[in-house]
Amino acid sequence: MEIDVKKFSKIQDIYISPDPQEHRPAWIWFAYIDDDLAVAAGRGTASSWWNSAMISKKGQVHIDGKAYQVEFEPVTDKVSIDKFIDSYRQRSGYSWDPAWEKNFRPTVMRLKFLEELGRSTR
Repeated sequence: MEIDVKKFSKIQDIYISPDPQEHRPAWIWFAYIDDDLAVAAGRGTASSWWNSAMISKKGQVHIDGKAYQVEFEPVTDKVSIDKFIDSYRQRSGYSWDPAWEKNFRPTVMRLKFLEELGRSTR
């Protein structure tokens, strides 16, 4: 599914359900890597949603009143992770805390949009 994720750039809140049957949607950190939407865990690898996403590899995101089925693609290359950090820093502005970077780095994942599921409950 092709989706212009840049249309979400003004949105502050997105939610993720790595395993929709087991977890209620959790608010997540998001930013961009080039033209891809990416997410990271503020609590780092201790985050329950991140651990579920690593196991399930698929889940749902809730953005701007719609739910989407997505695949989670872990990002391991430094250049892409740096782009995520820079993008998030720009999005967060004055509220950026440099301590977040150490938690974000090992948890960055690209979202591959598979299907629009319709109206979101979030």
